[in-house]
Amino acid sequence: MHNGKLVSTINFGWESAEFYKNWMGSDADDDSFPPMNGASIDITSPNLASEEGILGLFNALLNDMWIAMFKRHYKEVKTTVSKKAKRNR
Repeated sequence: MHNGKLVSTINFGWESAEFYKNWMGSDADDDSFPPMNGASIDITSPNLASEEGILGLFNALLNDMWIAMFKRHYKEVKTTVSKKAKRNR
């Protein structure tokens, strides 16, 4: 966000490239999908800032604490969604 406006959306995958290829059901040699491991700009991002600059800043700030927080948040979201899905059955 900059001046209250979304300028870019970053995806971050902490698993290996092989994990995401298996998850997508693609072969090891299939490179038709964009890499999902590490930081990348979302395909729906407004891209109002330099992709290289945004990813450079993100990667410069990234450390083990942030990765642990991403994992924890992901787990919390999955748990909440799972509980809501069970209640709605």
